[in-house]
Amino acid sequence: MNTKPKKSRKQRFNSWWRNNHHRQSAHKWLTINSKRIAKAFYLPPDQFEDVFFICKRFAKSEYKRLNKQDAWCLWRVINPTVSQRTAALAQTAIMLDKQVERLKAEKQQENYRPVPELKLGEHRNDM
Repeated sequence: MNTKPKKSRKQRFNSWWRNNHHRQSAHKWLTINSKRIAKAFYLPPDQFEDVFFICKRFAKSEYKRLNKQDAWCLWRVINPTVSQRTAALAQTAIMLDKQVERLKAEKQQENYRPVPELKLGEHRNDM
């Protein structure tokens, strides 16, 4: 059986960089997708800030090019390891569950109407 071993994440990045480091569209693709993933999943705050700092600097630059170190940082966001991917999905699920519980509690407070107290001898139909 002649199956090639899977390339490591760094090797795949290096081959992508070798082919695309002069292509502006590839740099744009990398920044757009890294921002999309950073917003969709719960990333650690420092990684989230790094992604948006790099993307903002890219958007404001004159030549619209990333250096290799910044591209590698964004590549790691787009292509996480399996353990990082499952951890991010779990953290995102926990965060969304907390938001659902908070919104349910807020909705119950908005819809809460106190029931008027009945006096002795009154019935609800008399009101």
